[in-house]
Amino acid sequence: MRRFQLAVLFVLGAGTTAWAGGKVAVLNVEGDQSGQVEDALTSIVEDEHEVVSSQTFDEVAEKAGVKDLDTKGIAKVAKRLEVAAVIESVMTRQDDGYQLLVRVRAQSGKTTKKVAVLMPGKKLSTKDKKSLGKQVLAALDEIDPRSGKARKDENLDREGKDAKKRAHTGKLKDDEEEVADADEADEADEADEAPAPKAKKEKKAKKAKAKKHVKEEEEEDVAASDDARDDERPAEREVRADRDGDEVAMRDDEEQVRDEDGEELHSRAPRRDRDTATPIQAAIVEAGASVIGRKLVFTSRAYDNAPRGYQGPFVPGGRVAGAIYPLALLDRKSPAAGLGIDFEYDQVASLTTRTSQAMDIALPTTEMHWSVGARYRIAFGHHADSASVAIGFDLGRRVFAVNRSALPSGAVLDLPDVDYRIYEPELAVRIPLGPRVTLTADGKALLIKSAGPIQTQAEYGAAKVTGAEGGAGLEIAITRNVMLHVAGTATFIGYAFVGNGEQSANRDNDPTTKDVGGALDQYVGGTATLGVTY
Repeated sequence: MRRFQLAVLFVLGAGTTAWAGGKVAVLNVEGDQSGQVEDALTSIVEDEHEVVSSQTFDEVAEKAGVKDLDTKGIAKVAKRLEVAAVIESVMTRQDDGYQLLVRVRAQSGKTTKKVAVLMPGKKLSTKDKKSLGKQVLAALDEIDPRSGKARKDENLDREGKDAKKRAHTGKLKDDEEEVADADEADEADEADEAPAPKAKKEKKAKKAKAKKHVKEEEEEDVAASDDARDDERPAEREVRADRDGDEVAMRDDEEQVRDEDGEELHSRAPRRDRDTATPIQAAIVEAGASVIGRKLVFTSRAYDNAPRGYQGPFVPGGRVAGAIYPLALLDRKSPAAGLGIDFEYDQVASLTTRTSQAMDIALPTTEMHWSVGARYRIAFGHHADSASVAIGFDLGRRVFAVNRSALPSGAVLDLPDVDYRIYEPELAVRIPLGPRVTLTADGKALLIKSAGPIQTQAEYGAAKVTGAEGGAGLEIAITRNVMLHVAGTATFIGYAFVGNGEQSANRDNDPTTKDVGGALDQYVGGTATLGVTY
């Protein structure tokens, strides 16, 4: 009898520990740049399960050589991590907001539940989170009938049943002792003289009653153990009933989910290409067309020989630019992955200048600028469309020079050449405006080391030179690794002449007065480039 009781208790105890504390992996949400939806899913699951993060899942996938997170890939990683379920999601843009599609997968990789939630914005409301949580936890209970609340209720029931069992055990022990006493009395009676017929009948009746009570208690114990096993699976019965009443359509990982119009919402892709937001870029190179116009204005007294300056046309040209983060090739999530180098080169295709003293002669003109330097990028996320800030320091050069060799003797061009050598502290930002559009902006302080021929004694001489440069644009994703970048730029360089140059002090043939006090050199333009990222 005691062996039977221990067996029942063992069955009950083993049932409660079969999956208790099982792990669930929550993968990153495709299309969720902020990570808020993934955090919401994690908070739903972690109340009742141990959560394995998306970062851990991806790292194990890389170590295991899993490139495609299809059914087999997920199953392989899930088994290595010993997770019983995997939750993956995708968020897509809709006309009236966003749709979040959540898949719950078993350790085998098979989908057991799909839940779609329509959201007005990119964040789950309290109501949506509660509704989604109910369905996700129910799906996890389907994978493990004793998960979550079912396990907690089961523990409470088991404690109550254990107490009842102990009480039954005490009663059974008393009844067994009573039967044993009756047997001993019978043996004693057989050894002694035969008792009176009435006393003998009473003893037999007492013995039969005790045996009947023991049998009834054993039957009650068996029924209680059956009830306990039934109570262990309330969630399983509910899921089975729900499945019978409203069968869940399931498709394997290789299928594509489509909306009512048949448009593709989601299909599994290689792990490195998941999301429209691929892992944060390790290299960006862009090339294309540019257009730029220059204007040079002098500040001077009103007199006949005042400098006229320069007002040039907008001229087309070519541009190449980019940034490379070598350490990001090894680990894109490492703090060192933000260290990189950036570069740009821009030159007009063809430009000529004329002087009033020889209008029929076109003078070839060079206009170009370049810069190269180091930068550190701080990314607010680990995807290509995450917001980021970059701080850099460049060395640069900007040239506007006219070839005067074709001028006839005695003819001059009243326009100084410039050849700026510049130190350029830089701040650049990228702000995503949507799944495919990103705002770019940058600003530079131009610390002019030298300005070239304009500062010689024959021209305008020494000066205090300051400058600034800024730009803004839009990156429009064409594919995951190709984008169109359209931007506008403006550069301003200001002069405050000391007055020791021939052109700043002696234009009126009176070197005792300053004829030209300053100048403003302006460059305004735009670019349209195609970029390739890695």
